[in-house]
Order: sequence, then C-alpha cells, then structure tokens
Amino acid sequence: MVAVLESGIAKNMRFSSNGRDHNRGFAIPLMLLLLAVLTAMLSSAFIRVSADRRMAASSEASVTALALAQSGLQNYMGSLTSRPADGDSVRINLTGGFAEVVARVVQRPIDTMANQTFIIRSTGYVIEPSQGAVPLALRTVASFAQWHPGSLRTLAAFTGIRIDDDSNDLDSLWVYGDDQCGAAVSIPGVRSQNGTSFSAFNPDGSPRGVVEFGSQMEVAEATGILWQEIIAGDFEPDYYSLDLMPHGDTTFQSYLIDDVEFDVKNVKGSGLLIVTGELDTGDDSSFEYFEWDGVVLVGEELEASAIDSTVVRGLLVTGLNRLLGVSPDDQEIRQRPTYVYYNSCNVSRALARYRGLAPLTNAWVDNWAMY
Repeated sequence: MVAVLESGIAKNMRFSSNGRDHNRGFAIPLMLLLLAVLTAMLSSAFIRVSADRRMAASSEASVTALALAQSGLQNYMGSLTSRPADGDSVRINLTGGFAEVVARVVQRPIDTMANQTFIIRSTGYVIEPSQGAVPLALRTVASFAQWHPGSLRTLAAFTGIRIDDDSNDLDSLWVYGDDQCGAAVSIPGVRSQNGTSFSAFNPDGSPRGVVEFGSQMEVAEATGILWQEIIAGDFEPDYYSLDLMPHGDTTFQSYLIDDVEFDVKNVKGSGLLIVTGELDTGDDSSFEYFEWDGVVLVGEELEASAIDSTVVRGLLVTGLNRLLGVSPDDQEIRQRPTYVYYNSCNVSRALARYRGLAPLTNAWVDNWAMY
C-alpha cells in the first residue's frame, strides 16, 4: 500500500514538474518579441527624424542656392561697364558658395546704336568646405535684359533743330567739332535743318561748317533722344533743381528742369542738364556766365545772354520740343560770346550712370535649366 502511494506521489510530482517545465521560458520569447518591436519602432523614428533633418537641410541648401544665383545675377548686371560679348561667362565667389553667370545675345538689332537684348543665366552653388568640393545644392535663375550704351548720337557739337541767322543773332557763336579730350574722332560743328547758314563764321569740325540735314523733324528724330518719354516722366534724374549744386561741381550728376523759361546765371556745373523749355543764361544787366561740362538738352531755344560767356564742353542739343509737334524758336546769341566745344570725355562721364544692363519687366525666370 505504501508502495502504491509512493508511486502515485512520484507520478504527480512528475506531472507537476513537467507543467512547470512547459511554462518556464515563455516570458523570454515574449520579451524578445517586445524588444524587437520597440527596436523597430525606435529605428523607424530615428530614420524619420534623420530624413526630416535631411529634408530640412536640403530645403535650406536649396534656398541658399537660389539666393546665391540671384545675388550672382544682380552682381553681374550691376558691375558691367561695357557691353558683354555673346557667351560671356563669369564665376562670382559669394559667401556660402559661388555663382556662374553666362550672358547670351537673343536679339541684335541692325542699328548698332539700338539696344541689344540678352538672356542672363545664373547658377548658384552651395559649398560646405567641411564636406568637400561637391555642391550641396544648386539653383538656376535667368533674366532677360537690354544693354543701354549710355551714349548719344554725336551728330554735331551743336545740334540745333531750328537755327536761323537772318537777324545776325549768331555772330558771337563759336563751335568746335574737334574732340577736346582727344579720345574720339572729330564731328561736325553744327547740324541743323536745310537752309541753315552763318554769316559771321564757319563752324570748325569734320566736315567743317554746317551740316544740313532735312527738315526740323528729321533733325530732331536723327538725335535718337526719347524726348517724349523724358517729358512724360519716364526719366528720373538725380535732381530737379540747380539750387543745391556746388559752384564748380564736377560730380557729373543729372538734372531735369521742367520750366517754360529757365534762367541760369553764374553757374559752373557738370553732368546731364535737361531743360524742357527755354534756356536763358543771363539778362544783360550784370557780369554773368554759364559753364557746363557734359550734355545740355533743351526743349526750346538757347538764349545765350550772359555778358561774360556761355560755354558748353560736351554736346548741346536744342529745339527738341519739335518731337512733340511744337516748332521751337530761333536760337538767340545776342552778341554775347558763346562757345560749344565737343568733348567726348565729358559726354561719357555725364552718361556713365545710364550705361549697363537693364532687366526687362516680368522677364525673370526661376529654374531656367528646366526649360
């Protein structure tokens, strides 16, 4: 009996021991599975964060590349002092990278004085020195622009839309078409409408004398001056008055005087002077003078009344209101010494700020390389 009980107890113990053996080790796979799931989730999170950081860095680099491309474009267009050749290529070093700029001619007018049209392409490259020479990002922009030569057609030292010497008012006028600074060839001294002649002198220049050129309107149109646009307000000068100009000014600024009859006395200045009406340099009552280095454009006539002298060293054009359909009055020198000397250096300095590439409106393109 005892043997039977001992045998039953032993069997129960074996069953109990086997049960414990089955349950032992269940937690370990469960923990391993849980760790695997957590590891996968953390790895996915790290990958997502890394991807977000790379996307943010890439976006930042792309924005920087756009800024470099635009900066290179503006730097190139703002630094030119002479018209670029077709295919001109420049590398511009900038903070954070560099830009490669290429200019291509897309329109070349037959008239060599007309404005050429360019497409200026700029590609910005983002460089991080710690990561080598390979660009982190690049971006290309482009803009259509026109080259403005900043010059006038040098028809003559003195181009008068209407000159009539019947009253001998031009006896004290001396005009010289030989370049006073020696940088350019000689030009005619005077150019005006057909039938113009001087009874007192023969203007110097090449050819010597007065060059007659068709009607008053034809002479006015030959100047190539956009007088209508200037009158309409499309031209923005540095100043609208000579009141603040220092005596003997040599800074070659631009001045637009919108006046029917502008009286200027005892002035020595330089630059571009535009008078929409009549220019009167004195009133015959006292010692007066007017000296100007550069370009003088007058809508009506020049009334040179300064007792001492009226001197223009550069170019003088009068009677431009003819382009508005108005017939200007005759030039009046009134027996006062008046000198006009052609000086190409003064003309160039007066117009230098209007020389360069001007972007066309609504002609800027992003991602030019995609087109």
